[in-house]
Amino acid sequence: MPKQTEKNRKFLLNMRSKIEDKDLEFFKTRNKAKYVLVKIKARVITTEFGNLVYKRRIYKYLENYTWKYVAFVDECFNFSKWSKIDPKLIEKIKQQIEMGERYQKIVDMFPLAKLSIMTISRIHQSMETYKKGK
Repeated sequence: MPKQTEKNRKFLLNMRSKIEDKDLEFFKTRNKAKYVLVKIKARVITTEFGNLVYKRRIYKYLENYTWKYVAFVDECFNFSKWSKIDPKLIEKIKQQIEMGERYQKIVDMFPLAKLSIMTISRIHQSMETYKKGK
């Protein structure tokens, strides 16, 4: 099991502070009449440097007589609602798949991410599904 280096820890702390600062900025400048703060919730995103844990604010707003929920900081950093893997890491994995690398070798390339072979397989399946849809 690889140890997390000081460089990796600094990257994760720097990224966390960027995300939380952006969240605080939006909190202070939002339209308070439209966006109502619901809660502050922690989220974990897997990056190639390890797990990134940050806190974000969840807001609700009224649209067509129904409440919609949104976390603006996730949209700002392109974190999809249900994905737990960093989009940049997914792109690197897709590049390796396109080059013909084996799943186990891809898992070994990102030891701090603690990915499984099944995760790589699902990313590959999503690529195939996207290609069929075109």
